Amino acid sequence: MEREVRVTVWTLNGGLLDIDVEPDTTVLKLKNEIAEQMSVPIIFQSLFSTIEADELKDNDPIVHQRYQLVISLAKAQEKLDCHQGQIDVLQDLRKLGLRGGVQAVAAVCGCLEDTDVTVRIAAVEAMAQVVEKGDQHAIDAVIGRMEHAAGYIRGAAVMALATVAEKGDQHAVAALIRRLDDADLSVRNAAVEALAHFPEKGDVHALAALIGRLEDADGAVRQAAVKALAHVAEKGDQHAFAAEKGDDHSVVVPSLGGPAQFAIY
Repeated sequence: MEREVRVTVWTLNGGLLDIDVEPDTTVLKLKNEIAEQMSVPIIFQSLFSTIEADELKDNDPIVHQRYQLVISLAKAQEKLDCHQGQIDVLQDLRKLGLRGGVQAVAAVCGCLEDTDVTVRIAAVEAMAQVVEKGDQHAIDAVIGRMEHAAGYIRGAAVMALATVAEKGDQHAVAALIRRLDDADLSVRNAAVEALAHFPEKGDVHALAALIGRLEDADGAVRQAAVKALAHVAEKGDQHAFAAEKGDDHSVVVPSLGGPAQFAIY
């Protein structure tokens, strides 16, 4: 039996990985080892030898001892552009995490506009891994889509905002408040639910906006507004807010210092 060969792989940011491979190992097998040990999915790997300038093909044999790994989203973006395997690509982007940089953020944001709801949900879930909380570039990209003409895109953007903006971000809070009057019920509901977690306790703008939703025509939105108010109002707040619904129906947020009893009609 031939002895294994030690191959060194390094990245542009100075990372090094030593891998022992069989003499007949191919580039694809080496990529599989890299994916397992460095958590870089194969679709993002481009390998180059120290001698040849061209990117190595998957079926090329491993004949050198030093290789350079370049993380590239080009192949993944091609799949996304052709609407092929978007879910798989988004899952791989989650594994890649912050290493995908601004290209990964742009790719995931683009998927928020997909007509397939499962792709949009996968994009929202991926945002949490590819974006660092508070990243202004990502926040602006998401908020921009909250003004989109299509309601399903606005709704996906509202959900995505929760993964990228930090608690108390006034820019994010203001963007969510604007969506409380959205013509699309699902967007309004998503915005109300998001406002339960974004504002700081006692945020007067968020409180006033949520109180307004106690008058919403949809019962689910009113329910969500009551729950959100309980999160945003400061503990021990002695104020009671009521929105009259006809002659004898009301929605009440009582003193939040004690047990909360809400009536929704």
